[in-house]
Amino acid sequence: MRKHLWMSAVCTAALTLAFAVPAFAGQWNASEYGWWYDNGDGTYASPGWHWIDGNNDGTAECYYFNEYGYCVPWAATPDGYWLDGNGAWVVNGVVQTQAVQTSSQSQQTQAVQNQAESEEEAILGTYRGTFTDSHGKTAVDLSIFEEDGDLKAEFIFYNIEGQTNAKEGSYLCDVTKKSDGSYDIISDRWLNQPSGYSMRSWNVTINGKRLEGNAKASSKYTIRCTKRNK
Repeated sequence: MRKHLWMSAVCTAALTLAFAVPAFAGQWNASEYGWWYDNGDGTYASPGWHWIDGNNDGTAECYYFNEYGYCVPWAATPDGYWLDGNGAWVVNGVVQTQAVQTSSQSQQTQAVQNQAESEEEAILGTYRGTFTDSHGKTAVDLSIFEEDGDLKAEFIFYNIEGQTNAKEGSYLCDVTKKSDGSYDIISDRWLNQPSGYSMRSWNVTINGKRLEGNAKASSKYTIRCTKRNK
């Protein structure tokens, strides 16, 4: 029993490695010395255990490769496990399998990740516009940036030229994307707090260079900004 638990740990580690270098990118090859697996990136399966989905059907088998990188059929491995005629791990004659992503699934996952990264990059930058609250209409510069993998924003407000209704101030915010595609800009801490002012949080949407939305505490307060060119 302890051997089988150890074997599961080995194959789980091999599966993790396979996702780092996707198995669907490779292919089996044969030489006079036997079968070996080309990872598709200029390397081949190293000695030891590897989960491989050779036909890209979403099910991988666990193969053992010797010190020369060749699959070993009809044999017992050095750690005491049996291989069938294809070199796959068997228990009581049954090939052991593991569900993995297929090539198309991996491509779809990558496409989703690329889209998410593109959308995140799209929101980054500096926006200039106005917002309304109890102090009236006020000018704002909103800078959205990435810090340690998280989206942040600096909210700087000041008087619109020719007006004197507002004071100058600034605060930092956390930015999170919601499931509906909009963004919450949540106030965090003051950088410069003028007397009589409270920080506000906003829910906004991005449409090209336009950022607009409403205060989360009161939808009657609005923000309208345009992204500035770099």
